[in-house]
Amino acid sequence: MSRRIKIFFVCFAVSIFFFWGINVFSQDLEDFLFDFYYKPLLAQSSLIDFVNQANDEQETEENDVPVFEIEAKSAISVKINSKGEQEILFEKDPDAVLPIASLSKLMTAWVVFQYPEYYELSDSILISEEALEKNENFGVKENEEISLETLLYSMLVESSNYSAYAIAENLGSKEEHLTPKERVEAFIYLMNLEAKENLKLENTDFINCTGLDDGSPYSLKNQSTARDLAQLSWFILSEHPEIFDASIKPSYPVSNIYNEHIYLATNKNQLIGQLSNVVGGKTGWTYMAGGCIVLIQKNESNECFIHVILGTDSQESRFSEAKKLAQHVYQP
Repeated sequence: MSRRIKIFFVCFAVSIFFFWGINVFSQDLEDFLFDFYYKPLLAQSSLIDFVNQANDEQETEENDVPVFEIEAKSAISVKINSKGEQEILFEKDPDAVLPIASLSKLMTAWVVFQYPEYYELSDSILISEEALEKNENFGVKENEEISLETLLYSMLVESSNYSAYAIAENLGSKEEHLTPKERVEAFIYLMNLEAKENLKLENTDFINCTGLDDGSPYSLKNQSTARDLAQLSWFILSEHPEIFDASIKPSYPVSNIYNEHIYLATNKNQLIGQLSNVVGGKTGWTYMAGGCIVLIQKNESNECFIHVILGTDSQESRFSEAKKLAQHVYQP
């Protein structure tokens, strides 16, 4: 065999092993790159797709759940258990300071019960011309004598303004030589004293005992917050529950001290009888304050639910929004 042929076969054999080695190496390299580079990328891509899919499904589920809203400027709902522990169930701008209209009369009643040295339920109250100017008087005449207890019922059941003013005009004993106007001013001072100093309702202020305003956006008004009013309601429930007991009577006959019937005071709270276990409430309305309401329920576990609505756009909507809130959070 010639030298050239031997060299050819040797080179051929070497080339076979060389190309075989390259193929093996390239396969190992491909496996290596797949395991250490491509495979993690594929796994990461799958994980991202999985997370994105899960998020999409969660968003879809959340979008299917209707958002609960209250059409009012401010609202709060608080649950208070038998130990006095409080839990906020719903709130919407609860610290917004707003005019409160006749919800003011809750503090008017509080002052009467908080100062027994100045008031007794059997007191005879003389109705003045100034008191009768505060609103419709349902046939009550000037110098009519009506008991304090009857005026309280009239004020809390039908939100009578003349009753609130007459109560303030008769603060203190007859021996104290004060004018009716001075007595009213002293009464309003006590309302603010109770609010600020004794009850620590920091965002609550009173300029009158009725809640009436003059319709001007620039004038002072009785003002508070939903949170403060919820706290005031809890103080009333704890110390003077008779205030709320009176507030849920459907009606009350108003007579003078001679037992002569004058008219029937009718409750303006449409939710009494519509909702279960209502134990208290108070309505309010002026053009500046809008619709306002405090509503209180109590369940079989002796838990109280205090609902406050401020600033609805109509008298009717204060009831519909309060009912919606109560049905949303109340636990029998």
